[in-house]
Amino acid sequence: MRCRRGWLLSVLGLGVLAAWPTTTEATPPSRGLQPLSVTLPIRFRVAELGGRPVRDKAWLDAQVARANEVFAPTGVRFQPVGSLPLPAVHARLESRQDRHELGRHLEKAVINVFVVDSMRDVDHPEQWRRGVHWRLPWRADHHFVVLTSIGPPTTLAHELGHFFGNRHHRWVPGNIMSYEHGEAPRFDPDQLRRIVYEARRFLVRRRLITLDRWGELTARGVLPQLHYPRAAAAVGGLVLRPAAPATPARAALPRHDPLRRFARHVTRPTGRSTERTGPPTRARRRRP
Repeated sequence: MRCRRGWLLSVLGLGVLAAWPTTTEATPPSRGLQPLSVTLPIRFRVAELGGRPVRDKAWLDAQVARANEVFAPTGVRFQPVGSLPLPAVHARLESRQDRHELGRHLEKAVINVFVVDSMRDVDHPEQWRRGVHWRLPWRADHHFVVLTSIGPPTTLAHELGHFFGNRHHRWVPGNIMSYEHGEAPRFDPDQLRRIVYEARRFLVRRRLITLDRWGELTARGVLPQLHYPRAAAAVGGLVLRPAAPATPARAALPRHDPLRRFARHVTRPTGRSTERTGPPTRARRRRP
């Protein structure tokens, strides 16, 4: 009798394991597309060279208009809520550290888009990028879009596709996430569902808010707010571009600078940490 019960339990266990999902990646549900009806605010920060922005308002409007065309099936629209100047020190991005420093100017509850003059490919230094979707290493949920002055009108739509969780489809003609998207790019059904899924998740978790809500909070003086206001205030008097190591030592940074949190994890080629991995601890006295 016990053998039969054990055999039945083993069979049931195998059936449960076979039915259990094998992937842990967050994927959108497989049901049909359920479009949203939301407008999300975009904050542009445009670098200036010689007292003039690297791109004018007409160029920004063309980027947003093309993005709205591509995202139309999802029901997600984008509306600029103003353009602010970006210090000239950020006009030319040469390294990963240069991209990290844009995090000083991240604004809460909006999609942050930085427009710079040029940006070097960090993996292939001989190449120049048209745009990038970038995450801060110390806070993966703080991410933003960077556009360069050489970007075509579809660059913003492509990078926003990354912003909402889509990866590259490098050689799929006509797909906006491909390098050969052509003149009439589009998303495939899976990409559309993922955009809706991620947009809803951002709104539920208050990473983004709708344009109407942004207007209400701005009128009340609650917004705009920066994620790192003290770091943004220190950008004028502090140069964080050492040749080596790639990330500055903690001692060279202000106490409340967010880059201190990242500098802790910098390692030498030998694998040993260059800084302490935690706050200093007091030596405990042994009781007699």
